[in-house]
Amino acid sequence: MASFSLRKLLIDCRIALRHAGVQQPALLEQLEQAIQQGLSESNEPAYSPSAHRVALAWQTAARQLKFSNPTVHAELNRKVLELLELAELKDPGEEIESLRKECERLGRELAWQEAEYARKAEELEQLRAELAALREALFAAVPDVTGKSPQERALRCIEQLARGGRRAPARSDWSEARQEEAIEGTAPSRIVVEAVAAGRRKFTDLEREWCVTEAMCLTGWQYTPLELLDKGDAWIAKLLLEKGSVR
Repeated sequence: MASFSLRKLLIDCRIALRHAGVQQPALLEQLEQAIQQGLSESNEPAYSPSAHRVALAWQTAARQLKFSNPTVHAELNRKVLELLELAELKDPGEEIESLRKECERLGRELAWQEAEYARKAEELEQLRAELAALREALFAAVPDVTGKSPQERALRCIEQLARGGRRAPARSDWSEARQEEAIEGTAPSRIVVEAVAAGRRKFTDLEREWCVTEAMCLTGWQYTPLELLDKGDAWIAKLLLEKGSVR
C-alpha cells in the first residue's frame, strides 16, 4: 500500500512538472524510472519505503528543480514553509469533505431564509389589505374630512370621531321602541340625581345613558355624548335638577 501511494505521488509530481513547463529530461527520466520501479514492486507486500527515504527523494527532486526551474522551486518552498508552521497537517480530502458539508448546511439555511422571506411577504400583503380596509371604513364614517395623504386623512378621521364629530340623530329620528327603552326602567329618581349632584354616588350605566340623552335635549344638542361624559356625572345631574323634570 505504501509503495502504491508513493508511485501515485510520483505520478502527480510528473504531471505537475509537465504542466509547469519544466524541460528537464533527466529529472523526468528519474521520475519515470521511480514510477516504473514502484509499479514493479507494488506486488511485493514486504517492501515499504521508510519516511526517511521518501523525504530524501523529495529533497533530491527539489534540489534539482532549484537549478532547473527556480520559480517553481521557490513556490514549492513557500508552500512547504507554510505547512510546517501549521500545528496539524490536514488531509485535503477531509478538508474538501468538510467544505462540502458546510456548503450543504449553508444551502439549507438559504432555503429556510427564502421560505421565511416569502412568509413575511404574505403577512405584509395581508397587513396592507387590512390597512386599506380600515382607511376605507374611516373615510366612509367621516366623508367630509380630507388630508394631503391617505394616512393624514385617516388620522384626521380618527381625531374627528374621538371628538364626537358625528352628531347624534335628533330625537325625532328615534323609533318609538328606542324612546320607550331609554325611558322605561332607566330614569333615575330625583333622590338619586341629587345624590349624584352632591358627589355621594355615580350613575349606573343605564342611568347615565338616559341622563346623557336628556342632557342633549336640554342643551339643544349643543354637546355630543362624549363631551357630556367628559363633563362628568355631577355636572349632568345638576343640569337635570336645574332644567329637567326628574321626579
